[in-house]
Amino acid sequence: MPLAFESESHGTIAFGFFNIYSDLLLLDHYFIFATDFCEAICQFISSKQKEIIVPAYIIEDITKIGDLHGAISGMRYTGFIGETYKAFPFPNDNNDFKQQTDGYINKVVFEKMILKFGSCAVIGLQRNINNQEVTIGPFIFSQENFSRLIEYVIRGGYPQWLDSIAPYYVLKMKESIS
Repeated sequence: MPLAFESESHGTIAFGFFNIYSDLLLLDHYFIFATDFCEAICQFISSKQKEIIVPAYIIEDITKIGDLHGAISGMRYTGFIGETYKAFPFPNDNNDFKQQTDGYINKVVFEKMILKFGSCAVIGLQRNINNQEVTIGPFIFSQENFSRLIEYVIRGGYPQWLDSIAPYYVLKMKESIS
C-alpha cells in the first residue's frame, strides 16, 4: 500500500507497492519495478556517477491511474490499478495481505497492463552533495526522506514482506547500503 512521503519539490506524494503480487512501485504518477529501483540504488551507492538512469513508466493522465481503495474493495475497477486488481485481487483473508517476495515474476504481466494506460519512461536518480538532497525524476527529497523511501522498500512497505523475508534484490540493496 503506498504511503504519503514528503518531498522538497512537490510536497506530500504517494510512494509504494500497490498490489501484493507485483514488485511495481508507485511514485506519484510514475511506476518503477522494485527490482530496477533496488539495482539503481546499488549503482548509486557504489559509483561516482552523478546520475543513474532508472527504467520507469508514466501515466500522464492521473485519472487513468485508477482508484486503489475501490479496487481493493472489489467495488470499482478503474484505470491501471483497477486492471491489476481484476487480474490479481485483494486476498479474501486480511491475514494473507502480505507483499509477495516473488512478485517480480509477474513483471511481464504488469508491463502489458500499464502500457494500456501509460508509456515507457526513464527517470534519473541524482545526488546533490552540497544540500544533502536526492532527486528521483522530478521529485527532490531530503536525505532523510529519501532514506524513508528505501526503508519502506526494505520492509516490504505496508503490509511488509511475506514471512518477513525480503527478496534477493532488496537484500542486495540493503547490503550495499551497509
